[in-house]
Amino acid sequence: MNVHTANDTNDDTCETMFTIGDDTPASVKTMCSTYNNLEGLDDMMFFINATWYCSTFDDTCDYYNWVKGNASMSDSDMTSVYDTETEGTFGYVLATTLSTISTYYGCSDAANCTADYLAELQWGTSGVTLDPYQLNDLYNPVNNTVIGWSDAGYSIVGLS
Repeated sequence: MNVHTANDTNDDTCETMFTIGDDTPASVKTMCSTYNNLEGLDDMMFFINATWYCSTFDDTCDYYNWVKGNASMSDSDMTSVYDTETEGTFGYVLATTLSTISTYYGCSDAANCTADYLAELQWGTSGVTLDPYQLNDLYNPVNNTVIGWSDAGYSIVGLS
């Protein structure tokens, strides 16, 4: 997922990716503002989880319901937003970025690196965090560990 800055010429912003039609609803503006216009890993995780962890878009998926409710979208709107074939949608930007990352790290699947491949690359050489696909201090600064990419860090149950 590309991170957008004030000088970015890319038109794919949180508001444009989650707007159906010509006018951006107030609910989408509020949602994007609340989550820093998707400028960090912690801000993006809810939106990615809605597609990543839901095999189908339905009311049994908590992530799906979270995005749908916060953006005041219908099921049809959600299908449009997460469409991987239509340029400019969140789904398209996510799929395109995953493919680019896969190529960047030399993964065998051109569409997406497996978790195992990235884990081995990171575990063996810190190859993901020392050589991030997109260098951006807000998103993924060069670091020895994945924990260094999180704004809040990760708490470990029983140790924090």
